[in-house]
Amino acid sequence: MPSTAGPDRCDYRLHTTREEVLLRALGRRLADSGRRLDETGLCAPMMTTNLFSHPAFRDAGFTNNDRDVRRFSIHKLADNIDLAADSGAPTFVA
Repeated sequence: MPSTAGPDRCDYRLHTTREEVLLRALGRRLADSGRRLDETGLCAPMMTTNLFSHPAFRDAGFTNNDRDVRRFSIHKLADNIDLAADSGAPTFVA
């Protein structure tokens, strides 16, 4: 897909695909980590997601005027909630 980003716009659609791949890999690693945590008796007390550092969020995530940025925020948060559940974290800070 050709980039439609202008000089002041971030093409976060390309980043989403990369993030999905990374999240799947992280999910596999978390499953392994979850087993290791169970074996040692340790736990992950909480997880959170970062909706600040990516350039697409410079004007906020959920409250951004751009519908695509809001969808990207929701997608990223939903993936991280799934990861928190898979890792056994009892608390998720949004």
